[in-house]
Amino acid sequence: LIAIWKGKGSALDLNMMRFVHTKMWEAKLCEALVTEHMKELIVLACPNIQIGGMPGSSSTEHLVTVKTWMSMLEQGKLNGIFQTFDLSKFFDKESLIDAMYTLKKKVGISDKDYRLWFKLNENANIGIKTSVGNSKTKLVKNSLGQGTFGAALASSVNIGCAIVDTFKNKITARIGNLGLNCVIMQDDVAKLNSKLEEARLGCDLIDDTLKRKQLAVNHDKSKYLIMGSRKFRHDTLQALEAEPMMMGGVKIDHSTSEKYLGDIVSELGCRESVSLTIKERIRKLISKGDELIQIAEAPLMGGLGNSTVAIKLFEAQIIPALLFNCESWIGITQTHISDLQNFQDKFLRKLMRLPPSTPKAILHWDGGMELMKWRIALKKMQFVRKTMLRDDDNICKKALLNEWMMGIKGLGHECMEIAQSIGLQDPRTTPIQKGAIKTAIAKQSWNEKRAAMSESRKVGDRLTDNPADNTYLQFMSLHNSRLWFRYRARAIKGVKVNQKNSHRDLSCRFCQEGVQESQEHLIECRGCWHERRNLDLYNWK
Repeated sequence: LIAIWKGKGSALDLNMMRFVHTKMWEAKLCEALVTEHMKELIVLACPNIQIGGMPGSSSTEHLVTVKTWMSMLEQGKLNGIFQTFDLSKFFDKESLIDAMYTLKKKVGISDKDYRLWFKLNENANIGIKTSVGNSKTKLVKNSLGQGTFGAALASSVNIGCAIVDTFKNKITARIGNLGLNCVIMQDDVAKLNSKLEEARLGCDLIDDTLKRKQLAVNHDKSKYLIMGSRKFRHDTLQALEAEPMMMGGVKIDHSTSEKYLGDIVSELGCRESVSLTIKERIRKLISKGDELIQIAEAPLMGGLGNSTVAIKLFEAQIIPALLFNCESWIGITQTHISDLQNFQDKFLRKLMRLPPSTPKAILHWDGGMELMKWRIALKKMQFVRKTMLRDDDNICKKALLNEWMMGIKGLGHECMEIAQSIGLQDPRTTPIQKGAIKTAIAKQSWNEKRAAMSESRKVGDRLTDNPADNTYLQFMSLHNSRLWFRYRARAIKGVKVNQKNSHRDLSCRFCQEGVQESQEHLIECRGCWHERRNLDLYNWK
């Protein structure tokens, strides 16, 4: 076993480790062949409420479904209770015999596949690989393990079928004609309820099902959120104070916000959920951006002959973490987009050592980074395009269609507005090519940045039709790019004309020509020729 720290708690605490099972390559190859033979049957047998390990699925689907339901509650002034259940050490405790029973009875795999896969997983001798060597081995029976090819698929269909059998298609929440109860992503179970009694019953049924499978929930991490009017939340909390929500004899606590599938869900609605998610991610990624700048300033990076190292690392490491599941950000406002854009602009200013007063127009035009507004728009459009091509029994697709029929202003409505603004048809009704969406959004983003440059009084004259004028980061060193960026932005530090109250004599301190020290003069000042020796200062004209 390889212990991987979860990134929370003490790294010395074994409970804060995730143990991944590794095997010899021969055993892994044999298991992969057997799993591939069973995969089609597992995918067909897996309920549509379980998307963990299923081809083409992502956590965004369930987040979109949940937030569409939340939007319906907000806009229709309805009430509901949202529950999240965290299974304690699911992969370590899951029974191999139980999973094999599901594969045989529910999936219908062949006797040969059954026998081979069981033999490959039974009686495992495990040992932990540490920084100081391998530990002693221990024989473990009836364990499925984590990290193998078939474990994810077998676990998904096992817990998915168990939850379906538990509730027997009972509906506790609706989005139009779409009936909902539980949605599952691997071992993350969420339940949507319209009434408090349904939430209580759900706790009892799920607890009973897990006990029969020798599993249990982590009661400290299992929460419930009360959504709806202030009166409903107040009355429900009073009822819960008198009679707490119990699960297996343990009290389940209330929470105003809870992390679910990577996003923070707030009982105050979709807009507050987006706010909390963005703030939390920006807080965690600020230090990461500073590390990338330090990497870009290393002397070794100077040999690349350009200034795009930090920007490429930002695109590869920070943007995916920052905008993860942004397709589900229903109800995003201009304030949210401004917070994200300011985070990106601040990173670029730090990299180029620019003052806060640098015009955003030239920062976006010369920086070459996509605007956050259009990054999110692209992801939302692509997600809806992909979802509408899924099978008709896909829950997320049903949620989008019912949102449309009910007139809810959710993800589908937002994508319709985006499509109209970029000259495309509604992705819910018309299949659109992936490349067409990328091209249309890229063109709209470029036009927006160009319009901002042309309207700027300070740097409007820097705008040209020559692409080489604003792509110098690709062929200039970082040191020269910093100088050239300041010249183009008219943001040279300490210029006398910009600080008239601090100087009696405004004549240039670098030459003896008696000319006022202004941004324009320093571009051709004879006293600054050494700093400009590697720059083509007239290329922008």
